Amino acid sequence: MFRTDLAAARQSPALARRIVATPVTEISPGKVLQAMQEMADEVGVQVVPAAMHAAMNLSMDCDGGQPGASISLLAAAVARAQWTNTKIVEPDTLFSVPRSEWPEP
Repeated sequence: MFRTDLAAARQSPALARRIVATPVTEISPGKVLQAMQEMADEVGVQVVPAAMHAAMNLSMDCDGGQPGASISLLAAAVARAQWTNTKIVEPDTLFSVPRSEWPEP
């Protein structure tokens, strides 16, 4: 949708003068894991590394992909763990998060 709109905007000289492309490099999976680890260090529950990897794998199906979707999914699992007084977030915790609580596409 966005690319189509951008292509149409380039056809209009008035809009083309106002649009500036900003290159954004994709964040590496290692940096995503580092961000997840930093988030995990700030919360009151233990997040096992396998849960972080599971969040990355599950988020591949979401629009927007990584890193936002994987971090949001892990955050939802952490919130669920805190709500239920669970002290550890494992891959099973991620799978228990209802699809309705996953990141929006």
